[in-house]
Amino acid sequence: MTSSTARSGSMLLRQKLMPPGLPSAAIARPRLDDLYSRLLTEHDALAVFAAPGSGKTVQTQQFATREQWPLAWLTLDSADRSASRVLSYLAEGLRPSVSEIDDILGWAFANRHLPAEVAALLAEAIPADRLLVVFDQCEFIAESDASCLVVQTFIEHLPHGVHTILLSRAEMNLSLGRLLLDGRVGRITDEDLAVTLDEAIQLTRARGENESNVSSRLEAARGWIAGVAFGASRDSGGYNARDLDAYLAREVLQTLPADECRFLLDTSVLDAVTLRAAQALCGPDCGSVWRKVGLRHLPATSATDGTIIYHPLFRRFLREQLELDPCRLALLQIADAEYLVETNHFEEAVELFLSLGELDRATEVAERGVGGLLARGDYETTLRWIDALGVERVGESPPLLGAEIAALRGARRLDEARELALRLHTSGRLTAVVEAEDGVIAHVAWSMLWQPKEGLDLLDRYPTSSRALSVRYMLEATSGIGPAMPPQRVQPNETDRLMSWALMVQGRLDELVAMLPSEDQWPPRTPYTTPHPLLGLVWRGELERARALLDDVPSDVKQRIEYDVWNYLEAWLLLAEGDAEGALVAAEFAVAHSRITGFGFEPVFQIVQGEALLLLGRVEEAVTVLSETIEKNRASGLLAYTEWGLTYLGRARLLEDRNQEAVELLREAVEGMTRAQRLLLLPAAAIYLAEAERRLGNEARADSAAAIAYSTSLTMGAFTPLRRALSQFPEVAYWVLERDSTAAAEWRRHLRSFDSTATRTAAVERSGAVFYIQPFGLSTDIVVDGKAANVRRLKVIELACFLSAHPKGVTREEAQTHLFPESDRQRGSNYFRQVVHQLRKSTGLTLRRLPGSRIAFPDDVRVDAADIRFERALAEASNVGGQERLIRLREALDLPVGPYLFASDLEWVSERRFQLDILIEEAELDVARLALELRDFTLARHYSEAALDRNRYSVPAYRCLMESQVAVGSETAALAIYRRACNVLRDIGIEPGDATIAPLLRLLGA
Repeated sequence: MTSSTARSGSMLLRQKLMPPGLPSAAIARPRLDDLYSRLLTEHDALAVFAAPGSGKTVQTQQFATREQWPLAWLTLDSADRSASRVLSYLAEGLRPSVSEIDDILGWAFANRHLPAEVAALLAEAIPADRLLVVFDQCEFIAESDASCLVVQTFIEHLPHGVHTILLSRAEMNLSLGRLLLDGRVGRITDEDLAVTLDEAIQLTRARGENESNVSSRLEAARGWIAGVAFGASRDSGGYNARDLDAYLAREVLQTLPADECRFLLDTSVLDAVTLRAAQALCGPDCGSVWRKVGLRHLPATSATDGTIIYHPLFRRFLREQLELDPCRLALLQIADAEYLVETNHFEEAVELFLSLGELDRATEVAERGVGGLLARGDYETTLRWIDALGVERVGESPPLLGAEIAALRGARRLDEARELALRLHTSGRLTAVVEAEDGVIAHVAWSMLWQPKEGLDLLDRYPTSSRALSVRYMLEATSGIGPAMPPQRVQPNETDRLMSWALMVQGRLDELVAMLPSEDQWPPRTPYTTPHPLLGLVWRGELERARALLDDVPSDVKQRIEYDVWNYLEAWLLLAEGDAEGALVAAEFAVAHSRITGFGFEPVFQIVQGEALLLLGRVEEAVTVLSETIEKNRASGLLAYTEWGLTYLGRARLLEDRNQEAVELLREAVEGMTRAQRLLLLPAAAIYLAEAERRLGNEARADSAAAIAYSTSLTMGAFTPLRRALSQFPEVAYWVLERDSTAAAEWRRHLRSFDSTATRTAAVERSGAVFYIQPFGLSTDIVVDGKAANVRRLKVIELACFLSAHPKGVTREEAQTHLFPESDRQRGSNYFRQVVHQLRKSTGLTLRRLPGSRIAFPDDVRVDAADIRFERALAEASNVGGQERLIRLREALDLPVGPYLFASDLEWVSERRFQLDILIEEAELDVARLALELRDFTLARHYSEAALDRNRYSVPAYRCLMESQVAVGSETAALAIYRRACNVLRDIGIEPGDATIAPLLRLLGA
């Protein structure tokens, strides 16, 4: 690239990252400056969504200048509907504020993060200093969900002190509704920006115009500043586009020389009219005209380097005039596209050539620009280009064919990527594709995940890249009959997800866990691309760490990226935690999502589904699922997953006492795993085989299988899978310990915690437990099966109460926010884990994990709470009357023995406490009235006084007290109660003559 080309390209970028400048007649608007300041004090961001010409951009620039805000400005245009382009320009705009911008982008793109995730990284990397980030002309991305998500995510992750202003003519497809409700975004509208009469007078003076018609001009423009400035004529009855066009034609074009008019029309196709861009469209001799236009007072602004930015309405007017000559417009647009190519703006050039129908030229430029799209994971745009260019042109372009394979693979459309690769291979054209881009062979092989033999065959036939080595390892690890060796990892890249999966299959748990990000990178600020290394923690038995890391990943991240794989991980973790029901739900989600997306992993996900069904005792269903997945995996040559299915189907046959079938299934699994060194499930398969052989009397074979289980666990450095299998068939452990004294010592040394582990699991999985929460007064506690847990930590009681109020489950984030509202996300997450641990430690109860990061009490535990029981008792009492109602209400009132969670100051607790106080007071008054009806005046006085202890201003309570005294003939006592009521109610402005207290006086016959 020549130096002049580089300068031209960087100039275009600079124009996007510079405020467009102020028109010469711009006026100060202090009332809007104050409004901006106030809203940015109250909110993180400001949405200025108003009509064109309302003064959004000018006012924002003036506000930033007046308040001396450090400014990062990004002007969007029609080419920025691609989220990755928005992200790229945003990163450049933040470069002065974020020193490590290249490191962030390099790492994020290498790991194939989505643009929205990278936007979060950029936001969090901004120092918590004073900075204002402005997105101008957001209307160009309003219909792009992906681009809007970049902006939304950026706002959500901004540090304190950094604010964002969005300027747009159209509403944006982002979650502003939620952000507005959360107080994150303030709003400025056309009504706020409307010009006042004083401002209109100032504007007219600044433009050197006659002030006599300001009022009529303002009325015609209806407060629209561009209408006041440029188009609402004095005699017009109101503003319309023709008024403005007539004004611009008369007052601008007709006053200019012909060469300048021609220049304005021709350059209206440009977003920013630099000298170099103007010369590309109007010829090399247009420099003098460009300078003359820049010096004129037009509806345009000029930057310090002379670049001209037309006012949007002026540019619209010019463009409409140019469109009257469609042939000239087409030639100018082609010249603009060629200028974009010359300055290395290939993506913008392709889009323009496509819009012009210049498909041959678009194809040539796309070959140069598609690499940038793939580098940042913009598969959507890549495939859109491929479709627009057509099968014939793409078929003749090896670079575009390679890009299509890579994009289809990246978009998880594996079947289409595989079919295309095989067609190219069969026709002999794949060689040219691989030679054009050596990395494409990795995408080709990756698309063969479900046909590994085909993938390996292609890898053998074509030159391979370093990335293809990870793909080969994955294919060999899942389908080979011999051991596969992992490649040397040079640097992290997207194929690491395949490598990590293959390490998991082989039981290389230490290497797998080593692929987790370091502690300073976790919790991730943006999503980790694959959860596979967390499975290493699960299989090593580090469940608390695995749960902590998994819970630190936001639920929306799990739903956007590899949703099925995240659910697969959740299922295995839930199984390890003893929650088979939750694991089944997560596994079913994974299977369903994989089928919907066509990703093809359901034969793998069905294996954990089958295991969950077995643990729930649903053996027949498990057999159906496992038989189906074994058949699919056999047909595809996926031996690893076939062996996994055989392992659990063999266990199912053991549960059915079909021992001979179990032996045959498990021998195949163990032999295949041993031969190929696929160790992950080998301890479990070998223990199941030992049990099956023992049942059939094959003692030597049982000993051999048990020895394989033990030695494999030693090799993996993890005994958790072995312990888990022994907890299902403990007779195998007893068999070994009794028969082989030499082995017994080794087994005991490594299985020392086996008995206690089994005991803990039984405690967690007990069914029918009764879990009762007492949240009232000084004696708050949790009672499990009639035995007090003696919980002394308030947060544990708060958590139990919160969950009891949400019997169908609640998201972990929501519970965390309600329990620790003052803590940031990371600290709150840590505190929440501690409280959950304390709940489990105090009560032996493990919370159930549901899809979507939701938690709940286990289904097989009966949960009740004194406050809920109290409300239930009140409801039951309302269905009866008389003495029965009185008895039930008194029994209900025995439950609240004091204030609800009296030591808690949480907002939701205060609301619940207030709600219960009202119910208690109403119940006490109800008892008092019933007692009066039943002529139990002592009881009536007791509950009336109780209600007054709760609310000293309760007129109904005073009435019941007075009625009970009148009923027993003690009018003097009734009068004393009346005076007491008057004195108390006077504190809140109620006098004896007031309508509220007058009925009490009538009780005395006054």
